[in-house]
Amino acid sequence: MQRVSIVTGCIPIFVIVIAVSPTVVQTDAETVFAQQCAMCHGESGAGDGTAAVAMNLEPASFAEPTFQESQTDEQLADAIGSGKGTTMPGYADRLSAEQIGALVSYIRRLGGQDQ
Repeated sequence: MQRVSIVTGCIPIFVIVIAVSPTVVQTDAETVFAQQCAMCHGESGAGDGTAAVAMNLEPASFAEPTFQESQTDEQLADAIGSGKGTTMPGYADRLSAEQIGALVSYIRRLGGQDQ
């Protein structure tokens, strides 16, 4: 009987670990940018990533004041999420709303517009 209660006592811990693990997602915007965005937008966000150069694309340069002034945070978040109005795919199915919001803030920092 004791053996059953030990096993039963372990199951909830195991279940908690499984339930928590998938929700532990990288939310560090710099890391997400490096993994998802830098290939086209470049490490500094200047629009000079290796994939963009190879495919002859002209992604937005986040370092340009003109770009920064032309976009609201909501427009940036929508572009990241849906890809609408851009040549990039939407990332809403790969990134959480929290990650997209963090990327918007990071993009602002790349453009010298710290929030």
